[in-house]
Amino acid sequence: PQMFLSFTRFTTPQHVRLADGKLSPILGSGDIYLTPFGTITHVLYAPPFPVNLLS
Repeated sequence: PQMFLSFTRFTTPQHVRLADGKLSPILGSGDIYLTPFGTITHVLYAPPFPVNLLS
């Protein structure tokens, strides 16, 4: 989570469902700074996911 300005690790397991129907674990959430957009809040941290997504 080195990209995060702030980060909160989840105490209970959470998951996000991917397009193929599989679940990917979410370990926490926080805020990041993304040029040129500024600070984006409530960003999920899913380390097994191979790329960063913004939606």
